[in-house]
Amino acid sequence: PSNLWKGAGTEESPYELNNEEDLLTLMDEVNSKSVNFKGTVFKLTADVSLSKKWTPIGCVKGQGNRTFGGTFDGGNHTIKGLSVDDTITYAGLFGYVSGDASAKAVIRNVTLDGASIKAGSYMGMLFGKAEHAEIKNVSVKGTVTGNDFVGGLGGSLSNGTVETATVNGTVQGSGSVSGVVSTAISSKIISANNLAAVTGKSTVAGIVATLSMNSSVELCVNKGNISGSSDVGGIVGKASQVEVKQSGNEAAVTGEDNATSNVGGVVAVASNSAVLNQVYNTGAITAKNVLSVGGIAGKFVTEASMTSAFNQGQVTAEGNTNAGGLIGKAETCKVTGAYNAGVVSAIANA
Repeated sequence: PSNLWKGAGTEESPYELNNEEDLLTLMDEVNSKSVNFKGTVFKLTADVSLSKKWTPIGCVKGQGNRTFGGTFDGGNHTIKGLSVDDTITYAGLFGYVSGDASAKAVIRNVTLDGASIKAGSYMGMLFGKAEHAEIKNVSVKGTVTGNDFVGGLGGSLSNGTVETATVNGTVQGSGSVSGVVSTAISSKIISANNLAAVTGKSTVAGIVATLSMNSSVELCVNKGNISGSSDVGGIVGKASQVEVKQSGNEAAVTGEDNATSNVGGVVAVASNSAVLNQVYNTGAITAKNVLSVGGIAGKFVTEASMTSAFNQGQVTAEGNTNAGGLIGKAETCKVTGAYNAGVVSAIANA
């Protein structure tokens, strides 16, 4: 494809993407011709306004995956008007990004403004699914609406990193819905800020809905209101075998009408040796007819540990709900150096 774009596809002389047509050509090479572009570097050289409905770069066709595995450098330029309206799986500017252990795919220095993503599952403004990928210095603004694995930035991240990211707008979905990344497996989320309002049903959060398998969240802040019915957290929904550190929630978190649900200012459910270190909540936490609600964590079990945490947000519980300034329901866990300064009010059902 050396004759399709100016440049040599290297770090020193990347393939230059100057306009919408260049982006469409990249999409076609990946989706139609199954070119992965491992080790190849692309760079956006100007702001681009997309004029037509977008087909995500990377997809699943038949029994095969068509993935992007190279480096996409946005050059700190802005892509406006990104619009996906389809029932597809894997939606965003990129649908499916996949590097490998020896050469990770990279998306960096990208700004999206006025994006609108409506799809089935695994979606975000930037990517639907990413594995063995590094996402760095990105900012997205717009709306994301779908069913499951819905994130403001991306859907599913495995063996990857998101570092320095900002999300603004609205995110709506059903299961595993989050402001930044829906689900992170063996991955790191560093310095991510969510300002988007997030609404979902089950497992809903500001930064990562489902965090598992030695993943970590660090230096992250949620400032977008979060609401759902089951397992709703300001930073993380469900945290298992992970670490959440130096992160905090500063917005309202609301969960209601699910008797098995947990609601927390930082984490809804922390289990399986999950670690919370230097975390805080200042947002109002409200729960109605759920199992447990806490200023930091709703449910804190199976060797989970908390160190250096504080809650200053009001915790309000209605119905038959376990409520606490720090933790709603705690079993076989450890808490050190944590305090609550928020008002806790519980109103039982008559």
